[in-house]
Amino acid sequence: MSSQTIVLNDSDYFNVSIEGPEGAPWIVLSNSLATNLTLWDEFAEAMRGRYRIFRYDQRGHGRSVATAPPYSFSGLVADVIGLMDSVGISRAHFVGISMGAATGWGLALHHADRLASLTVCDGATAASATPEWEERLKIVKANGLAPLVEPTLERWFTKRSMAQQTDAVKRVRAMIGSTSVAGFTGCVNALQSYNYSDGLESIRVPTLLVAGAEDGTRPKAMAADAARVPGAQFAIIPDAGHLSNIENPTEFNRIVQGFVDAVTTRSRSPGKAA
Repeated sequence: MSSQTIVLNDSDYFNVSIEGPEGAPWIVLSNSLATNLTLWDEFAEAMRGRYRIFRYDQRGHGRSVATAPPYSFSGLVADVIGLMDSVGISRAHFVGISMGAATGWGLALHHADRLASLTVCDGATAASATPEWEERLKIVKANGLAPLVEPTLERWFTKRSMAQQTDAVKRVRAMIGSTSVAGFTGCVNALQSYNYSDGLESIRVPTLLVAGAEDGTRPKAMAADAARVPGAQFAIIPDAGHLSNIENPTEFNRIVQGFVDAVTTRSRSPGKAA
């Protein structure tokens, strides 16, 4: 994987990576809160032989700019469109997880013409009124991200992965610890104040929703969301929690690749469009 920097709005720099054959269909990958584009290593490796893979560190994450908070999802969606425009991506399959899933919902509702398909993973369609966000922001303001690392891992991963301290757990531990306070705060602000739920019935982009089987109440909620999106598919990833793409990459890759391949095949068939 080779990375490069793209500058938007004259000063906002974003760390991105591009791999895969030129001329192949594009896939854009969007990371969760407190992670970075390396979260997609396994999926990118599985797909880059036949697709052009574009990954980016969301604003305030990885090596992308950490502007002053608060952030909004309208801004995070605008970042994606700006990055796509910068490298000439007119239309792409979009795959986002958690915060990246919310970014994907925003794209489907406001920039559907830029999507060949949408895959949303382990994410909600609207903010939840939860006091935990404010408590986490207080902790981060006072002490940085360090106190949140282990509690976050315990929420995100299955008990088995935590007990075995799998490679996925170790990698995400490092990602959380390296996230900037400004980036975390700004994106939490966005996660506290968005609502894409009202527009689900209007989505006409081919859509797949994916949830880790052990991601709390997420599977039930996402099944209900899928029922509201015309023609949407829903899949559960076994033996996985909140970051299903990295905790069970084999099953995640099989399901998402099958969906993206099917949409791509249909779009190339005479008389049919994705």
